[in-house]
Amino acid sequence: MIFIFLGIMAGQFLYMCTLWLQHRRREYAFYIIHYIIFVYFLVGLSAPYFFSATYILNHPIFFKLLQFQPLHIFNYYLYIKFAQYFLETQKLYPYHNKQAVLMMKGVGAGTVVCLLSWVFLDTGGKVFAAIYLAISVLLMVWAMWLVYLIYTMRTRQSAYLFRGSLLLSIGIFCTYIFIGLADAGIISPSQAIFYPALLGVLGEIYFVNAGLNYKATIKRKQLIRTQQQWIEELEKNRLLLQEREQVRDSLSLELNKEIGTTLNGISLFAEHSMTQLKMNELKEVENVLNRIVEDSGKMVSSMSDIIWVLSPDNDTMAKTLLRIQSFSKKQAAAVKMEYDFTTTVNDSISKLDMESRRLLYSVYKDYFLQFLSVVKEKVTVHLSRKDNRLEFSLRGICASGKGEKPLRLNEPVEQVLVKEDKLDAGGYRNLVFIVQTHPTG
Repeated sequence: MIFIFLGIMAGQFLYMCTLWLQHRRREYAFYIIHYIIFVYFLVGLSAPYFFSATYILNHPIFFKLLQFQPLHIFNYYLYIKFAQYFLETQKLYPYHNKQAVLMMKGVGAGTVVCLLSWVFLDTGGKVFAAIYLAISVLLMVWAMWLVYLIYTMRTRQSAYLFRGSLLLSIGIFCTYIFIGLADAGIISPSQAIFYPALLGVLGEIYFVNAGLNYKATIKRKQLIRTQQQWIEELEKNRLLLQEREQVRDSLSLELNKEIGTTLNGISLFAEHSMTQLKMNELKEVENVLNRIVEDSGKMVSSMSDIIWVLSPDNDTMAKTLLRIQSFSKKQAAAVKMEYDFTTTVNDSISKLDMESRRLLYSVYKDYFLQFLSVVKEKVTVHLSRKDNRLEFSLRGICASGKGEKPLRLNEPVEQVLVKEDKLDAGGYRNLVFIVQTHPTG
């Protein structure tokens, strides 16, 4: 019987070592050390019953080493550390973890007391036996309290550990009772008195292995979910990068077209001005030079807008609003018109993607310049937001003869909705349009 049991224990040891080499998790390491000491404890406890005098384990020196009781006490500490890492009490169960830490301190104190007694007292005497028994009983009761706490966790993982710990504790307790009865002469000493402990160990092995396999399965599923989330995040980033590259390509083409058209116009105007200069038509030359200056200014402004859109430093809502207000003040001042800007958007943290910034600024710029051309004296702008929809409200006194023509973008944009564009009874021109944006965070 004992050799079958030792064979099972050896198989369990090799299995746990294999798991530790594969996963390198701390619960495996603590369980292996606990396992070695526990086998050592069982062999020492049962040696007089299972091994004859011809066995080397019954040699006085080896028997003395097998009865190193402080190591038996310290084994409680190793099992509690295993339970801590197995159940992840540090992260998930702070109260249970606090109780486990408290018992580990008690185990440490008990180990020290038992070690001092083992060194300075006769290990075969009644005093040492009483001290060791008192510490063992106290820790056993304390351990049963922890087993109950494990039961209160009410998880499948804790249920495996609870059943294994309970079977082990009951088996060891029954064996201690039988040994005491045998020492008192109430029952005859035999190998059978150790069967409860052996059965308890086998039950603990079964449930601990089932719990470790269950936890490994859960960890694998969590890893798969995490990997899927990473893949989804990478795909989102890839699509976002692709979208940004498309925007950059579009802006680059727009910039090239703008520069090319302007430079070609400047070249033609320059040739024309040279011809007019030779014919001494200075007025025409002045007109041509003014046209060159105007086109060059537009090109520089367009380049500035594109560079601003491309810069990642301008991706916040606050920077976008600052750009809009700066542009509006400059244009209103150029035509000597008062300008007032109000907004209920006070979010300076949220970000806009590159396309939203370009769309928002270009649409506002187009509408604002058109609006300036049909009003006089003063223009007021109010900005509000609902979710990802930005609503601009422009209002000003309509200039004579300019109130009927509707304002339109150079190119229709599906993300832009004109909510109102009319002249009211008081002579004010009102323009309300909505821009749909795509915040990035």
